[in-house]
Amino acid sequence: MFLQRVNESFTNIKTDMEALMATNYFSSSAITATLLINNLRRMQETFFDTLTDIRQGHIDMHLLTPANLIKQLSEISGHLPRTLFLPVDDVKEDIKDIYKLLYVRGRITQSYFLFEVHIPLVCDEDFTFYRPIPLPITINNQTSKWVHVSSDFIAVNLRKNTYLTLSQEENKRCTLRSKDNYLCSAKVPIFNLHNNKAPCEAKLLDQRTTLPCETASAQCRDSWIKLHSSNTWLIICCDKCTIRIICDSDVTTHMITTSSFITIAQGCLLQAEELTIYSHNQYNSKMNMDSDIHIPAINDSINKVVDLSVQKMPDLYKSDNSALYKEIDERLTTQSQQENQEIAMSSHDIHQYFISYFILVAVSTAGVVWVARKRCRGTGLREPRRNTQLPEDIEMQVIQPTTSATEAKNTAVSAVNVAFSLD
Repeated sequence: MFLQRVNESFTNIKTDMEALMATNYFSSSAITATLLINNLRRMQETFFDTLTDIRQGHIDMHLLTPANLIKQLSEISGHLPRTLFLPVDDVKEDIKDIYKLLYVRGRITQSYFLFEVHIPLVCDEDFTFYRPIPLPITINNQTSKWVHVSSDFIAVNLRKNTYLTLSQEENKRCTLRSKDNYLCSAKVPIFNLHNNKAPCEAKLLDQRTTLPCETASAQCRDSWIKLHSSNTWLIICCDKCTIRIICDSDVTTHMITTSSFITIAQGCLLQAEELTIYSHNQYNSKMNMDSDIHIPAINDSINKVVDLSVQKMPDLYKSDNSALYKEIDERLTTQSQQENQEIAMSSHDIHQYFISYFILVAVSTAGVVWVARKRCRGTGLREPRRNTQLPEDIEMQVIQPTTSATEAKNTAVSAVNVAFSLD
């Protein structure tokens, strides 16, 4: 009866385990499907980001990894002529700046997505960039003289006595490499400063002439020109200009009668009759981050550090045989405890057994020694004393002469009595 109930219990357990395995399989399939969908979504987002970046002329780091880009740049730099260089000094240190300088074009075919990456190269000529701003010379209250300027920007290389001119649109195509450092495409001719047809601003930079430049008459107008430095302005004032600078609760009034440079402090603003200029504020904060991670000292096996055993199986399915399972569990526990009590032996028991065996061996050894000594003593008392004295009587007999051949045969010697015969 008991075995039948145990078999039924095992059958029910097997059924429950099969149901649990089916549930786990369904859960793992759902998790796998979720991961696949998330992966596809990330691929779709990457694809759209790639199209957007290529539309703007850039490429994502996941498509062209830094390791591949560094490898390609190293190969390119080995085949460049002496007059051309990469736009960075150190490829590994300035790799993030190279991504900003890359220009990418793409094309989609039926089987491939093609990328065309353009890497700008720089020559060994450095030009100093200038923006000539003519200042008016007032003749009367209404008219003034202006210096004629040939271009919006001019770049000069005084070492090689060369220059080139750029317009406002060409200047916008230049790429800011670092602070006060631009990369511009040299699609314009490079002129010589010693040319007689060089513009007035180029000759003034070369300081080869003191002749006046060409001027033109025009009506003077007040204007504000933003300069390269942050919060710095050039004000062209024809007559008198009144400005106010407000910083928090402080208000300062200034009267300007000529062209001047004005720098607005951070957090301030400038007010004129026709405009208001706010300063460009840059607020920086410093934050130090540290991860509070306690690393355990692993001096034992991983099973002692992380408990990988299942402490408790979740009760996903409730069966009607719970009382039977409990009874079987109690019986097995009782039997296991009884076996442990029978087999268990303490250190005190071991000491007692050792002392008992030692005393028994000592007593046995003492008994054997006593019996052996007693037997040896009894044997010595019963042994008679042997008489080794020879008899005092000597009988002499006549010895007949014999030949040498028969002498040894007829001679007899007794160990007890010796008799000699004399005639």
